[in-house]
Amino acid sequence: MAEIPGAAKVKPRKILYVGDDQSYWFNVQKRFLSQFSKISWEFVRVYGKDPTEYQASFIEILEHEPAIVYIDFSTRLDEHLTIANFISRENTMEGVSLVGLVPEKGMINSVQSSGVDILHIKCGEFHDVVWQAVDLVFPTESGTPDFAIAKTLAETQLSDDFRIGYFSPTYVHCEGNLRLNKGDIIEIESEIPEKIVPSKFYIIKHIDSEDLYYDFKYSYDLEYVYVDEPDFEADAEAELLGVEDEDEQRKILEKAKAGINESRDIYKNRLKKAKKEVKEWIIENSDRSSPKITKILVVDKSLSILRNEPQPVDKQPYTFRFQTELKPTMNEIDQIRPNIIAIQFMGESFIDKEEVAPDIVLSEEEQRTADLVELKKAEELHMAQISRVIEKIKDMDDYQPFVIVFNSYKHTSKSLQDGYQYPLVMAHKGSMEMSIVLHMSQLYESKQRKAYEAKIKEKVEGLKKSDPNKYRKLTESDFKEKRYYVSKKNPLSFVSTNYPIELESISESEVTILSDLELEQKTYRLRTPCPYSVSIVPHPDGKMKNDVGGKSQYRGLIHTVGEEEKKTIRKYVNEIFFKPLSEERLKEKEAFKDLNQKVHTEIETKKAEVEAEKKAAAEEKLAEEAAAKEEQFVPEEESTPNAVIDFDDDESKDNDNDDKKDAS
Repeated sequence: MAEIPGAAKVKPRKILYVGDDQSYWFNVQKRFLSQFSKISWEFVRVYGKDPTEYQASFIEILEHEPAIVYIDFSTRLDEHLTIANFISRENTMEGVSLVGLVPEKGMINSVQSSGVDILHIKCGEFHDVVWQAVDLVFPTESGTPDFAIAKTLAETQLSDDFRIGYFSPTYVHCEGNLRLNKGDIIEIESEIPEKIVPSKFYIIKHIDSEDLYYDFKYSYDLEYVYVDEPDFEADAEAELLGVEDEDEQRKILEKAKAGINESRDIYKNRLKKAKKEVKEWIIENSDRSSPKITKILVVDKSLSILRNEPQPVDKQPYTFRFQTELKPTMNEIDQIRPNIIAIQFMGESFIDKEEVAPDIVLSEEEQRTADLVELKKAEELHMAQISRVIEKIKDMDDYQPFVIVFNSYKHTSKSLQDGYQYPLVMAHKGSMEMSIVLHMSQLYESKQRKAYEAKIKEKVEGLKKSDPNKYRKLTESDFKEKRYYVSKKNPLSFVSTNYPIELESISESEVTILSDLELEQKTYRLRTPCPYSVSIVPHPDGKMKNDVGGKSQYRGLIHTVGEEEKKTIRKYVNEIFFKPLSEERLKEKEAFKDLNQKVHTEIETKKAEVEAEKKAAAEEKLAEEAAAKEEQFVPEEESTPNAVIDFDDDESKDNDNDDKKDAS
C-alpha cells in the first residue's frame, strides 16, 4: 500500500501462522494481499524447533499482539491443541480471530473443542479461509462476498456438540452451549454402548453456568431414562377401532389388560437390569482415570510462571488456567471457580511507563520522581484489583479459595487478611514460582480430603448410632459417588443433540437461520444440504439476533467443509437461486411446445383441407367427364330413320367389327 509523504505510518495488522506447511501459508498470504490490498498486513510464522516448548510459542504469540492467528493441526497435534486452548481463554486475545486448519475431516471433533472460532479443512478453497478471518475481527472492512444467496425456509436440524466429563450410576455430567431447561427430555447421539444404556433419551436434572472444565457456556446433569417405556394401551386402542359390539369390546379389553400387565412386567425387568448394568459399568471403569481435582487460576501480566517453568503445565496433576488480566466483571472466577488464585503483584511488566517525547530529557531527579509516581499509581491499581477479587469471592455462595499474592514486598499475610477480612489470603515476598503454587495445591487437596472424609465418617457413625440394625452394613464408601471420568481424547466424551430450525438463507460462505433456541456466539452444526459447522456471529448491524416472525434470526459462517461439500452447497444454492428462472424457462418451453403443437395442428389441418379440396375437385372432374361421356352416347332405337350418316372407311370397319362382337 502506497504511503502518503508526511503522513503517520499505519501500523500493519499482524497475521500469525502456527504450523509447518509453508506452501499453504504462502497461498494464504497471497490471498490476503489480493483480496484485501488496501489494508497493511504483516505476516509472521511461529513454529519453534522444539515441540515441547509450546508455552514459549504461546508467549511469543501474545507479544506479537496479532489480529488473526492460524493454527495448523497437521503437525504437533497435542501441542497445538494446548496453544489453541491458551489463546481462546486469554482475555487479551478475545477480539482476535482464531482459525484452525486440519488436513482431514476425522480431526474436526477434537480440534473444534479446543476453542477455535472457525475451522477449515485444508484444500484448494482459500476464499473463506481468508474472508471469514477478516470478518470476525474487522466486520466493517471485510465486505460482502459476491456469491449467490438462496432464499429458503427449509426445515432442518441444528446439532449442539456436548463434551462428557464423567458418568455416574444415575446421570451423565457434560458441558455444552445450549441454554436448556431443567426437566426437559432430550435425545442424544453418542458412543455410549446401547447394550449398557438402551435408551437415547435423558432428563435434564441440573443445569449450571459455573464451575466448568471445558470452554462451554453451560454444564448439565443428564439423568438416564435407561429403557424407553412402551405405550402399553396403544395396541388395545388399535384393536377396539371399528368394534361396536359391547361383549366383543369387553373381551378385547380383558385380553389387552392381561397383555398390558405382562408388558409392564417385561419393562420393569428390563429397567432393573439396565440400572444394574449401568452401575456395574461405572464401577468397572471408575479406576480407569482420575480427575484433576484442584483448579488453579494464575493472574500474571508477564506470565513469568510459563516463561520460567520448563515442564509443560498440562502435565501437572492440577488444572491450570492463565490470565494476563481479569475482566471487570471477573466472570472467569464464576466460570472456573478455581480452588487457588495466584496473583503476581507488581510484576515488572505491570508498570506501563508513559512514552516521553524524544526531545525531552529528564534529569536524574525528575526521572526518579516520575518513576515513583508511576510506581504508586501501579500499586494502587493492583491493590484495587486484589480488592475486587476478594469482594467477588465473598459474594459467591459456598466458595472459599486460597488467594496467594506473590511479590508482596510491602504487605504480610496478616495485614492482607485483616485488611480484606478474608482469612485465606496469603502474601509471598518473592516472585511467582511453580514450586510454591504446587506446594499450596498439595496443602489444599490434603486439607479438603481430610475435611471430606471426616464429614463422611461423622455421617456414617451418626446413622449407625441412630439405628444399629438398619445401618450395620453401612460404610464410608456408600456415600462416595462412583464416577467414570472420560478422557477428552476418548470418542465416548463426544455427544450431541438435535433441534428443529429453519434455514432462512444460504450462500457458499454463510447462512441465516430461524430458531426458538437461545444460541450463543459459538459453533453448532447443520445438515442441509450436507453436514457442516456454523459459527454464530453478529449481523452486519452488530446485533446478535433479529426478530423475524416471532423467531430469532441468527447469522452463521460456514466452515469444516472440503471441496466436495463446497460443491454440494454451491449446487444446492444454484438450484434454489435459479429456480424462478428455471421455472420461467420451463413455462416458456411449455408455451413454445404448445404453440409449436398448435402451428403443427393448423398445418396438418390445412394440408387435410387442401387434400380434401383436391380430392373433391378430382371427384368433380371425374363426374364431369362421366357426364360428358353419357351425353356423347346416343342409343340406336332413338336414331332418326331418315338421317344419313357418312363414315370414312376405317370407322366403317370398326363398326362392322363391333357389330360382330355384339352378335356373338
